[in-house]
Amino acid sequence: MKYMKPTAILYKDMGDKKWVEVYFDNETEVWIPALIDLAEILAKIGVCEDEKYGFPERNVKGAKMVSEFIAEAIDLNIEHRKELEELCKKYGIPPRAT
Repeated sequence: MKYMKPTAILYKDMGDKKWVEVYFDNETEVWIPALIDLAEILAKIGVCEDEKYGFPERNVKGAKMVSEFIAEAIDLNIEHRKELEELCKKYGIPPRAT
């Protein structure tokens, strides 16, 4: 399985609404994520984190950490990658190896 690193995450005006477009390495594939897609992805990441670090009753990592991280990223209205990298450090999230 190949990790496809987003090369750009941009806003796109679509009629009277703003949407998000995600471009990948080859820049020929574009993903316009829906909230339901993101919710399903994050829920599954939470399950993986629980399995890696133990379920919430045993420690503070896992799905609860994913939830707190995402909530803080939204609350901070992070627009720049550097701010997101700082938030990752706060939560002990290592950079993704490519």
